[in-house]
Amino acid sequence: MEQSLFQSCVEFITYRDICRQDFLWTAYRQVFPVCAYIYMNHRTEPNSEMTKLCKEILRENNGLFSAFRSNGEPIFVSMLATEEDPGMKMDAAQVAYTHLRNYFMASAYLPFLAMVMPDMMPVNQFDRFASETRQLYDEMNRQHTFLTGSEDVIFAGLLCMNRERDYRELVDEMEYLYANLKDTGVFHRNAMQSLSHALVLCQGSAQKKYNNLQELCYMLKSSGIKYGKDYEMIPLGILANVGIDLETVCNDLIEVYDFLEKENGYGFFGFGKTARLMHASMILCAYYSPGIIELSSAVIISVLLEIQQQQAAQAAAAA
Repeated sequence: MEQSLFQSCVEFITYRDICRQDFLWTAYRQVFPVCAYIYMNHRTEPNSEMTKLCKEILRENNGLFSAFRSNGEPIFVSMLATEEDPGMKMDAAQVAYTHLRNYFMASAYLPFLAMVMPDMMPVNQFDRFASETRQLYDEMNRQHTFLTGSEDVIFAGLLCMNRERDYRELVDEMEYLYANLKDTGVFHRNAMQSLSHALVLCQGSAQKKYNNLQELCYMLKSSGIKYGKDYEMIPLGILANVGIDLETVCNDLIEVYDFLEKENGYGFFGFGKTARLMHASMILCAYYSPGIIELSSAVIISVLLEIQQQQAAQAAAAA
């Protein structure tokens, strides 16, 4: 393993452990790796004092039942902690959220889009952006009424941030990718839709992006690496399309995957092989292409979706 990649792996574990201590109150261990990813993606080392300050900023500006205080609170706090002026970022995010609420119902996902918006546009564009996001979301919902949910608002927003493409073109590519993924017959349909949205965010033709993902999956399978067929595919799909030679990607991914196996938190009493591969993908996404908001957001969404799925399973078991 190259020294720079090894250092990224060490940072991931170090940052994860710091975040675990800073967010002991969260019920979902999946947030610790994604918080570590946020810091890595911003080339910022977590600081417990800064985390405490940002937690106070978020809670002072949002009541107990605010959507910013949902399961994603540690993620929002980490996003604030990477800013030079977290108070200003929180103020801007609340303005963005107000504009989004003019077009969408409240959800656990809407605050995330609100946190991203100030990084991508001035305040005077918030309302137009929210309106355009609603138009694209409605078209996505028309195509797949029973699959499209509140989480897809984020994908609609991320796609609308690319003003070079007409929303009809975006929808056509989503449908093409979804149809191809559906033909494989191995993915959960909700995960297929989310993956198709994430792939549209990547550069290149739809066919090339689909082929890249299939080739990377084939390489992993040939190397004896099992990969998940659910929302874990989102980071893998992004990783296959960051513009790096796929053989290099596969080799690096296996090396990171093997590195994590020896670390605390993985194995019988920790994260399993599927989650380990997902975390390895996150490390490489930060290593290869840090700072690309649309792609890093899609990686973070995959974890929020995983938490939602876990909640649904727990609720069904308790019923």
